[in-house]
Amino acid sequence: MYSLVSRAIIGAIIQEYNSMIILTFVVAWIVFTILVKVVKTTVKLAFTVAAIIVLLKFGFDISPFDVVGYVFESLQKLSAVVEGNDVIKDLIDAKN
Repeated sequence: MYSLVSRAIIGAIIQEYNSMIILTFVVAWIVFTILVKVVKTTVKLAFTVAAIIVLLKFGFDISPFDVVGYVFESLQKLSAVVEGNDVIKDLIDAKN
C-alpha cells in the first residue's frame, strides 16, 4: 500500500522520534542524579547542624539564640574594625 519512499520517510521519522526519546531519558536521568546528590548533601548538612545544636545545648548549655547573638556580635565588631580602618576605606574609595 505504501510506496518504498513513504516507508523510508516513516522509518526515518520513527528513528528520529526514538532517538529523541532516548535523549530525553538521558537528560532526565542526569537531572535526577544531580537532584538526588543535592538532596543528600542538604540532609547531611541539616543533620550535622542539628547535632551541633544539640551538642551545644546539652553539652555546654548554650542555646541556639546564644550562637546567633554571638555571630551578630562578631559581625558588628568586624564591621566596626573595617569602618575604622583607613587602609580599607582608601581601597573602597579607590574602587568607587
